Amino acid sequence: IMSVSLGSPVVMDFKRRGGVTEDAAATSEGATHQGDPTHTRAHTHIHTPSLPHTHAKSVVLPSRSGLVLKGAARYVWHHGIANRKNDLVNGESATRGRRVSITLRS
Repeated sequence: IMSVSLGSPVVMDFKRRGGVTEDAAATSEGATHQGDPTHTRAHTHIHTPSLPHTHAKSVVLPSRSGLVLKGAARYVWHHGIANRKNDLVNGESATRGRRVSITLRS
């Protein structure tokens, strides 16, 4: 999955799927980057270290950022953007504005 996020920054939530192993996801996708759903790219590279025992994570998608989900990030973690008016960013409430996403799935 490849996506470009334009407009307002937004938080994407990830929850671990039950019954799917990271090894199985990596094998099906041929991935080398396992276990971290938060591997994103914007103007700079943003990377959050993997937390293998965590069942939920949230990642801020800045305006004009790109996102690639493959391997474990795509198949071991459910991903989505919750329908809400505010996000918690760096400990502060941020009101969402207009956002456009261009997403390609294979």
